Amino acid sequence: MQSEKEIQTQIVSYLKARGFFVIRNYLGPVHYHGAKVRPNPNAGMPDLTVIKNGITGFIEVKKPKGIVSPKQKEWHLKAYKAGIVVHIFRSLDDCTAVF
Repeated sequence: MQSEKEIQTQIVSYLKARGFFVIRNYLGPVHYHGAKVRPNPNAGMPDLTVIKNGITGFIEVKKPKGIVSPKQKEWHLKAYKAGIVVHIFRSLDDCTAVF
């Protein structure tokens, strides 16, 4: 079975080949502000931000049996309420079916 990182790498390569601008979002549990360590204010944000023709989307990458965390569900719900689509892809095939 492929790792989440392997799936993400395939998706990024595919999207870039199709002309998307792809940003891998830093999603670690903490960030550093000078000498202080603070909780990451972007916790729950999807793994990838993709842009093409002025349209921005978000992609959460999971292994086939991977679980969306409560923080991720919370972020996805806020995005949905703001009219933003968040795709959850578990394989390159999931991505090619949409893009």
